[in-house]
Amino acid sequence: MGEDDRALGPEPSETERREDGTVKREVWALPLEEAFLDAFLRDVFERHWEGIRFGPMIQGAAYEWKCPGAPKRISLYDGYLTVMFGNGGHFHLCIGENRGSASNPTPPALRAHRRPSRAQVFRGFDSAGKPLTWGFEM
Repeated sequence: MGEDDRALGPEPSETERREDGTVKREVWALPLEEAFLDAFLRDVFERHWEGIRFGPMIQGAAYEWKCPGAPKRISLYDGYLTVMFGNGGHFHLCIGENRGSASNPTPPALRAHRRPSRAQVFRGFDSAGKPLTWGFEM
């Protein structure tokens, strides 16, 4: 990432606690600018692909995939970051303004819906208060 990228502060922006008061998660909010998310996600997938699991988490379903190898290509077009692996495997993530084409523009309400409303790094803790996992969610 470049020299003007913002570093995470030492203190989390939010701490989530269980009913008994123990720490469940610490959260560090990230900037939502397309340039920041592009640099951040490229860094994660280009330099740390071997240790990450990724996928969408929606009500009723969660998918976790392991990278099959280093990405062959990462590109950004019309607000979508595309991470391409070998054999055609890839995914798209909207991280910016999705305008569509001149003949098929993206309606303003859909543009707003596709853009991330938050991006954050978190550290999860087990019930004994020991760090368990790091993650990113958007």
